[in-house]
Amino acid sequence: MFTKSRTSCSLVKLSFVCRTNALPGGKGFNQSIALTRAGVRVTHAGRIGPDGEWLRIRLVEEGVDVRPLETTQAQPTGHAII
Repeated sequence: MFTKSRTSCSLVKLSFVCRTNALPGGKGFNQSIALTRAGVRVTHAGRIGPDGEWLRIRLVEEGVDVRPLETTQAQPTGHAII
């Protein structure tokens, strides 16, 4: 499971100000939510790090079964910078 980050920069008084937003996403994550919204019962399996608990919460809020989604203390959740 990956999180997508979006960075926006603007020129303010001749210096750049950048912000990074962490957004949920990734192919499997997005498909699980889309199918659930379409009325399909979905179970999402995988592994997240301790920093990815907000992703589990988001899936649960959408109605996805996350019982097989494991949390590992060994690694952080995967991510991509876009």
